[in-house]
Amino acid sequence: MPANNEKKPIQQITDAINAINKDVGTIKSDIEHIKKYIRLREAREQLEQERNEAIEKEYVKTGWFY
Repeated sequence: MPANNEKKPIQQITDAINAINKDVGTIKSDIEHIKKYIRLREAREQLEQERNEAIEKEYVKTGWFY
């Protein structure tokens, strides 16, 4: 019979599974935040590229002289 401070093996396994579930939930949350950050970063880069292309087209259209 286990001592008073020891848990039964099934309780130890249940606690370990609960801890793993919590860790997996945290990892999923982190992945979602990373995906969101990447999407925002890509959108910013695309907007910057489009802005640079628009400036370049305007420069080419007006030429060297104002």
